[in-house]
Amino acid sequence: MKRRIIQPWTPEDDDRLRKLAAEGRTSVTIAERMKRTPASVRGRAKAINVVLMKAKGVTRLPITLGDLGLKAKGNWSLPKR
Repeated sequence: MKRRIIQPWTPEDDDRLRKLAAEGRTSVTIAERMKRTPASVRGRAKAINVVLMKAKGVTRLPITLGDLGLKAKGNWSLPKR
C-alpha cells in the first residue's frame, strides 16, 4: 500500500494559490498546476479565506433514465417533469 506524502503549504504556495484564484482558476486547474489534489486546494483556500471559482457548466441536477436514453422495465413509469 502506498503511503501518502503530505506536502506542507509554504507562504509561497499560499501566494501562488491566491494569484491563481484571483485569475479565476478552479480548484481542479490550480491543483494540476501546483501538483496537489483539488480537495487539498479547496481546504487550503478555505483555511486562508480565498474564494475559488466554480467550474462552468457543472450542475448537480438529478439525472433520470430518460436523460440517459434508457427505459424503465416493469409496470411503473417515471414521474412527469
